[in-house]
Amino acid sequence: MKKVAVERSIVWGYWLAFFTLVIIAFFSYQSSFQLRSSGLAVAHSNQVISTISNLNLTTSEMESAARGFLLTPSPSLKNLVVSGEPYLLATLNDLETMLKPNKDQIENLDLLQQKINHFARTCRTLISIREIQGFETSQTYFVSSESARDLVEIKLLLNQMEQLESKQLRSRERMREELIESFNWLYISLLSSVFIVMMILYYNIIKSIRKSDIA
Repeated sequence: MKKVAVERSIVWGYWLAFFTLVIIAFFSYQSSFQLRSSGLAVAHSNQVISTISNLNLTTSEMESAARGFLLTPSPSLKNLVVSGEPYLLATLNDLETMLKPNKDQIENLDLLQQKINHFARTCRTLISIREIQGFETSQTYFVSSESARDLVEIKLLLNQMEQLESKQLRSRERMREELIESFNWLYISLLSSVFIVMMILYYNIIKSIRKSDIA
């Protein structure tokens, strides 16, 4: 009788421990999935911001190279303009893919694409005119093309897009920190539950042994 009572207490205790561990596994998986999704969202925002910064840098380099070529034609300056255009177009395509879920950013991107296409075409045309028709004609074209205004508008759009993405990044980072904190508290709570279950198991075993001894 003593052995049966002890074995019954052990069985019940281990079943409790088993179900507690199943609950821990479920919530741990759910929390880790949420943390992973949150981490990917943070990485995505950082990638968007980095891409916007690259666009900003490239447009500045192209505009500077075009101005330099106007004054002093050189292959290196021409190469910056010629190679910059396909890079801008490819980067805009990448940015469009990254921003598809964000309607506000897509609206800005559509306008940005128009501005950058016009800007790149202006820089390329300036190089051609300078090579074929000389300094005075290319200078006249440069002034009438409003390239400087295009660049200002491009930078304003890029700055606006970067601010929107930075705001979203801060929100995602805050959410991730909250998830990590809640996960830590959940894990502590579940481990405490396991400890309590094991204490109950130990208590029941001792209680069963004592009852058997009395009997």
